[in-house]
Amino acid sequence: MADIAVLRERMVATARSGTKLTYTDLYAGDRWAARGHASQDCGLISMDEHRAGRPLLSAVVVSKETGMASRGLYNLARQHDEGVLTGDNACPCGKPMLLPSEDEPAFRERQLRLVHAAWALASGPIGNPYVPAPAAPMPHRSAALVTNLDALDRATEAHRQILESLASFLRSKDLTPLEPRPDGPQFDLAWETAEATFVAEVKSLPADGERQQLRLGLGQVLDYQDALERMGKSTQAVLAVEREPRDLAWLGLCARHGVSLVWPGRFEILPRMPAPASGSSGSR
Repeated sequence: MADIAVLRERMVATARSGTKLTYTDLYAGDRWAARGHASQDCGLISMDEHRAGRPLLSAVVVSKETGMASRGLYNLARQHDEGVLTGDNACPCGKPMLLPSEDEPAFRERQLRLVHAAWALASGPIGNPYVPAPAAPMPHRSAALVTNLDALDRATEAHRQILESLASFLRSKDLTPLEPRPDGPQFDLAWETAEATFVAEVKSLPADGERQQLRLGLGQVLDYQDALERMGKSTQAVLAVEREPRDLAWLGLCARHGVSLVWPGRFEILPRMPAPASGSSGSR
C-alpha cells in the first residue's frame, strides 16, 4: 500500500507546476495499486486538504484516457454536502463544496483551477518588494468635515511612517520588505528568512481609539498568519504600532497568541532576526 504522504507530495509537486498527473503516475507506474487504492487514497488526501482550508488536491490526478479526474472527486463533494461521509472522511464543517446547480464537469474544472492557483501562490514569494508610498497632499475640504478628516489624515500619516520605519529596520538587517501580491493575503508588510516567513499588520494608535486598533490589528494579523500557514508557509505574526500602548496588558495578550507586538524602538525584539551582513550600510 502506498504511503499517503508520498502520494500527497506527488500531487503537491504537480499542483505547483500547474499540470496534471495520471493515476498510474501517482503510484509510480503500479497500475494495480492505482486501481485498488486510488479512490480511497485520493479521498483521504482531499478531505485533509479541505479541513485545512485548501481546495481538493486530488483534482490534479486524472485518467490517462480522458484527461479528467474520476467521478469519485464529484461524489466525494456531493457526499460531503449531504453529510453522509464517515470515518476518516467525516467533516462536520457545514460549508458546501459544490456551488448551486454546479454539475460534475464544472466542479472538476473549478477545483483544478483553485488547486493550481493555491499552490502556485504557495510556491512563490508571498509578496513583491515594498515600494514606499509618498505622503499624500491634503485636499480642500469643508469645515463640516474638518475634524473627522484631520483624524483620518493623522492616522494615515502615522500608518505610513510605521511602515517606513519597519521597512528601514528590515533593510538594516539585510532583509527585503515585501508588500502583498494582488492574489494573496493583503498584509501590510512581510519578509522572509531561512527559518520563517514574517507577516506584519501595522496600526496607528490614536489616543481615543487605542483598544479598537489593537483588537483589529491582532485579529487581522492572525488571519494573515492562518492564510499563509495554509499555504505551507511557517509564519510568525507581527503587530507593529506607532508607540508603546498605554495598556501593557496587550504585550501579554499578543504573546499568548504567538504575536510579536512592536513599535519603533522595539523592532529589535523580533524573533530570529539575522545580524546585518558584513559591510552593510543598512540601506539599499
